[in-house]
Amino acid sequence: MKAHALLKMSFLGSMIAAGMALTSPAKADNWACEVALCISNPAGPMAVSECVPPIKKLYRHLARGHSFPLCKSADGYVNFTRYGKEYYEDCPAGTKTVYRSDDDRGYSRQKLCETFTPVKGGYRPIGGDRDGHDNYQFRVIDGKRVWGKVELKQPPRRSKPSYLEYVVQGKTSRIWW
Repeated sequence: MKAHALLKMSFLGSMIAAGMALTSPAKADNWACEVALCISNPAGPMAVSECVPPIKKLYRHLARGHSFPLCKSADGYVNFTRYGKEYYEDCPAGTKTVYRSDDDRGYSRQKLCETFTPVKGGYRPIGGDRDGHDNYQFRVIDGKRVWGKVELKQPPRRSKPSYLEYVVQGKTSRIWW
């Protein structure tokens, strides 16, 4: 608990020092530097209440298609790499991420989570399974051919699909909004 308070105080101190170092004509650069300082906080970009307004402004700024603001005095400490959208979460443990196409030419790739369940006896049930689906395949597992059922499910949708990927002192991170 004390370490978190110390981290918060040192972060606030560096934020105040950076703010004092900036001259008043550099208003546009001031916001960019606030963003750089807030993003570099190991506890998260909005962990300090003073960071909430500049980070929310950043989200609106990027959502409108504007570029990431650059702080000239950050001097490579915080580097923006890219931003974009991912509408679906990663597939859960025990499943494999696969992509299926909606048409013959491979357009409109859909992300799916695949589960393979071996079937005892190595044969397909007569008339398909109870769901009416007949998706059974052979797979090679531990050097042996195994017959099993393949199930495909859509991964969970993200509540915050937009992301910003950035690098702070060589460590790549993402924030979602």
